Amino acid sequence: MFICRNRIAFDTKAHGTRAVPWLPARRPARIAPAMLRLATLVFVIFLSSSGPFVALAQEKAVLTVTAVGDVRITREFAKNRQNEIRRIKLKGDLVFGNFEGVLAGSESPDPWKFSVPVESVGLLKDMGFNILSLANNHSLDLGEQSYQKTFALLAQRGLWVAGREGHGVVAEINSLHVRIIGFSFSSENNVNNLDAIPAVIKKTR
Repeated sequence: MFICRNRIAFDTKAHGTRAVPWLPARRPARIAPAMLRLATLVFVIFLSSSGPFVALAQEKAVLTVTAVGDVRITREFAKNRQNEIRRIKLKGDLVFGNFEGVLAGSESPDPWKFSVPVESVGLLKDMGFNILSLANNHSLDLGEQSYQKTFALLAQRGLWVAGREGHGVVAEINSLHVRIIGFSFSSENNVNNLDAIPAVIKKTR
């Protein structure tokens, strides 16, 4: 199964040694609005405790996934709109968002460099998020060091984080091991490089 900005697709044959994702390779506009042009895809791979890929039906388990698109809490909203934000309560075993920006103590002078206040992490958790992806075109807005700091701060606050590269993060939910791998149009895990995607998934075993 994989999650994209606009839809969730299931592959009921994701068992044995293969997990085949559904990819609208010829029509990227179906993944994200054309005005954004860059979107995040997150593959969710279900693993048994012994390692091989299994389908949920085989595990006789139920997993609820709630996924939204881009998430960014500005400093103005973190300061003046906390009550409204906290009224949002997302439900699900896995609650996913694409974290657009970099955690920083001060605002960036460039409005297109998304500097996100550190206190927004608590607000996101209050809303119900437990998985965030940093595989997007704003995670390097303040450089590699700030990206690594953002990754570490989110993880320290108890969130599962899928980075720009690598083989994702494993979450244990309802006795299932779930691996979340971040892909985007602007990171090392590039969704346009279809030939490389199976190798990334294969290395997670």
